[in-house]
Amino acid sequence: MTNSPTPTLVSEHVTKTFDKTAAVRDLTFTLDSGQFFALLGPSGCGKTTSLRLMAGLETPTSGNIQIGGQVVASENTWLPPNRRRVGLVFQDYALFPHLDVWHNIAYGLDGTRPSKKQRVEEVLTLVGLSGMEKRMPHQLSGGQQQRVALARALAPAPAIMLLDEPFSNLDAALRAQVREDVRQILKTAGISTVLVTHDQEEALSLADVVGVMFDGALVQVAPPPVLYQLPATATVARFVGDANLIAGEADGDTVQCALGRLPLQNPVRGRVEVMIRPESVSLIPVSDNSGNAQAERVSYFGHDQIVELRLRGEQSVFRARLGPTISIRQGQEVKISINGAVIGFERADTHD
Repeated sequence: MTNSPTPTLVSEHVTKTFDKTAAVRDLTFTLDSGQFFALLGPSGCGKTTSLRLMAGLETPTSGNIQIGGQVVASENTWLPPNRRRVGLVFQDYALFPHLDVWHNIAYGLDGTRPSKKQRVEEVLTLVGLSGMEKRMPHQLSGGQQQRVALARALAPAPAIMLLDEPFSNLDAALRAQVREDVRQILKTAGISTVLVTHDQEEALSLADVVGVMFDGALVQVAPPPVLYQLPATATVARFVGDANLIAGEADGDTVQCALGRLPLQNPVRGRVEVMIRPESVSLIPVSDNSGNAQAERVSYFGHDQIVELRLRGEQSVFRARLGPTISIRQGQEVKISINGAVIGFERADTHD
């Protein structure tokens, strides 16, 4: 029998209170070796405070945090940031404007100059910036500055990397490429990572596991496909991607709603909110008044199009995501069919 590897980070029942207000409530999760974990939630939900607790920039009110099997924060223990083997990359990168790339990365490294030189060269190669060590921060693009900040955080060989909204200052055209580059760099280095973000696409595309946080509490922790396809609550469904939610009455296996009787992916009974993702919706144009919806707006995006519909007997807008070649006109009567998962949530199941 072999022992399981020690998790890189363990957070157990961590709470942080400011002036009797809980910013973080009972934060419990495990980060395995080499895993990329995204902490996803709206602004002000406690994400950054959680990251600061892991880094040692805040002390928990209760609970404990372990890094590499060592307790770094508890009722009786607190290790400062420089003894936790964590790397930090913030939203603003915090590069020293008066130092070149080499000295920015070497800052804080222990050892002789030859050992520093070797380590700086190693991380410059890892982040794809070899030959740029003499450049000043203002001579670098936004993506290059981000790589320097990452290289500086990697230089001391941390056990864990903590990223606080690191892509938010990049323009949209650059953001997708840079974040994939960063993920590849961290995976190549084998560094366990926690990313804090409010961007659902970013969390789903980068992370091995995503934790969704509202009001200081984790409400679901799951791999991206599970989180998207089987959200735990209606609030998670709305926050993680686009979700249609309509009223229904469930009997455990099926639900009766404005679209008729549909099979349920999850067993639930009673009054429910029915979640259907827009990409699970197919539309059939009709001309004999046999449809169950009318197209109110069609928005074309090139790679796909969004059709906003008004269901018969429903006030809320129902959305379908269709391929770019399907022709649906505004005002057209259509019949809706569902070709994906249908999830039911108890009506009281909300965090709003």
